[in-house]
Amino acid sequence: MGEVAKPDYLSLVNQGGSGFNVSELVTAIVAFLK
Repeated sequence: MGEVAKPDYLSLVNQGGSGFNVSELVTAIVAFLK
C-alpha cells in the first residue's frame, strides 16, 4: 500500500500544489507508512 500512497500523494500535489502543504504531505506519508 505504501507504494500506491507515494504516487497518489504526488499526483495530489501536482494537481493542487498551492492547496496542499509539504509538511502535511510528509505527515500523511509517515502516518500511512506507520
